[in-house]
Amino acid sequence: MKHPSPVTQLAIPPRQQGAVLITSLIFLTVLTLIGVVSMQSTSMDYQMSTNAVLRDRAFYFSENGRETMGSVIDDHLFDRGWSTNVILPTGLAIADTSKDLYNGNDTGESLATATSLTVDATHRLDGNGDGDFTDGEDSNSQIIVYKTQTQWAAGAGTAMAAGYEGLGKAAAAGGVHVFFELRSRGTSVAGAQATTAAEYRAILKN
Repeated sequence: MKHPSPVTQLAIPPRQQGAVLITSLIFLTVLTLIGVVSMQSTSMDYQMSTNAVLRDRAFYFSENGRETMGSVIDDHLFDRGWSTNVILPTGLAIADTSKDLYNGNDTGESLATATSLTVDATHRLDGNGDGDFTDGEDSNSQIIVYKTQTQWAAGAGTAMAAGYEGLGKAAAAGGVHVFFELRSRGTSVAGAQATTAAEYRAILKN
C-alpha cells in the first residue's frame, strides 16, 4: 500500500515594511544637504578670497599713484609751475597744468568733504600690455593734492632779525616748508576701491 508523498511546505517570508528604503532615503537626503552646504561654504570662501585680492590690488594702485605724484611736487614748486622741461613719470598725467600748487587750492575746496576736492592728476599703468587699462593687472588711480599750510623753516626769513652772529646765523639757508595732503583713490576690477592719504612736506629754498 503506497503512502502519499509528504507535501513540502514553503516558508512564506514576512511582509516587507520598507524600512530599509526609508532609511536609505534619509541618509541620502542628509548627505545631499551636507554636500550643498559644503559647496556654498566653498563658494563663499572663494568670493571672500577674491575680494581680498582685489582690495589689496586697489590699495597698492592707490599707494603707487600717491608716491608717483609725490616724486614730482618738488620740481613743480621749484619751477613755480608745471615746466615742460620736467619729464613726468610713466603713466602720470596732470589734469590741469595751469594750476600752481604753491599758491593754493581751487576755490571752494575743503578737506572736510572729499567730494569737493578736484582731481589733480591720474596715474595709469598697463599691467598686461593690452592697452585697455581695465584688467585686474592694470594700475588706475586718481590723485588729489591739497595745500594745507606754509611755514618758515627754523632760522629763515624773519628769524634773521636775531643777527648773523646770534641765534639766526645762516638764516638765509632755512627756506620754507610747504605742506600738502596727498590723497589717492585706486580702483580695480569688480568695483574694488581703496583710498590712501599722507602728508607731504616740501622744502623750498629758491
